[in-house]
Amino acid sequence: LAHSLLEGGVIAATALLASVGAFGRRSRSVVASLGLVMASAVLVHVSGGYIEMHFHFFVMVALLALYQDWTPFLLAIGFVVLHHGVVGALEPASVYNHPSAWAHPWAWAGLHGVFVLAASAVSLVGWRLNETVQGRLRESNAALERQALELSARNTELGSFVYSVSHDLKTPLVAIHGLAGALLEDHGSQLDAQVRSYLDRLQSNVSQIESLIEDMQALAR
Repeated sequence: LAHSLLEGGVIAATALLASVGAFGRRSRSVVASLGLVMASAVLVHVSGGYIEMHFHFFVMVALLALYQDWTPFLLAIGFVVLHHGVVGALEPASVYNHPSAWAHPWAWAGLHGVFVLAASAVSLVGWRLNETVQGRLRESNAALERQALELSARNTELGSFVYSVSHDLKTPLVAIHGLAGALLEDHGSQLDAQVRSYLDRLQSNVSQIESLIEDMQALAR
């Protein structure tokens, strides 16, 4: 119990150090990674070296991938080899539960280190692939944002163009409509029926053109 409490206290100390904001990101990740692999070692000790408890190291290796840094993986590999080798030589039954490992602790420590190395390599490849996908997504989003800005600018230009065209067209049309109305109002009695009909049709057509211009503005909007 005292041994377990001592080891648990060391793990708690790494957790506290990893929470200190004064340290850099890499330093904090290394300290936290050390605490994680030490937690696996404590489980191995408490269980009497059960091989099933060694699998906990691989769970911790998967967690190390969250730091997105290769340094914690090197620490995990080195810790497993040194821990299994040194403690396995001093107290074999606390690390291994079979005679072959008791007789050759460093050979088995190297074997465990190779497995942790393989798990670390897979995690690193997954991390890199994820970074590649995320990078492509960021590039795609940036391209979409650029296209959206270009489209907005073109829409603004289109609106300005339509406004200018409609303004330039409406001004003479209003004048034509007003002159035709003035002719009918001031000199309608002096004009024959055919001329009045022409002026009415002129005003009607001008009104249709104005309506088309308004529709064009609405479509542009």
